[in-house]
Amino acid sequence: MTATHDPATDGPELRAALRAATMTLAEAGVASAPVDALLLAAHLLRLDPSEVRRLMVLGGTPAPPGYAALVTERARRIPLQHLTGVAHFRGLTLRVGKGVFVPRPETELAVDHVLRALERARGETPQRELHVVDLGTGSGAIAFAVKAEAAYAQVTGVEVSPEAVGW
Repeated sequence: MTATHDPATDGPELRAALRAATMTLAEAGVASAPVDALLLAAHLLRLDPSEVRRLMVLGGTPAPPGYAALVTERARRIPLQHLTGVAHFRGLTLRVGKGVFVPRPETELAVDHVLRALERARGETPQRELHVVDLGTGSGAIAFAVKAEAAYAQVTGVEVSPEAVGW
């Protein structure tokens, strides 16, 4: 027996909901509207975006509960990563939300700078223990990335905001 979608009781079908969400986000000025609409649905369905696309092609799948509310929040320019609770950065998946900044491309440059400085210091005095302190670490993006890419360094992240520490 296969489940069928009954619009009278289930709400909008997934494909129609994503189309409407894309329009809503585009009208709100979200540059990545189609991608964000898809990622929000994938988050709620706990599926990979490619699986959501497959379901859209097959049809008959209802939009996930809470989808319209998340789209409304994104249209209010709440960061996508705060809505999904995750941000991807240099091969890491970080928990993020209200109270922490979402890592940006510029943050990658900061990590590159730290890694170059560590390599210089390591070359000059290879026996010396190297320490990195990330003050106001927030999500820990810089500290985690530096530790992942320079395991030989001692890395400490310091955060005073209780809201950020929770992430």
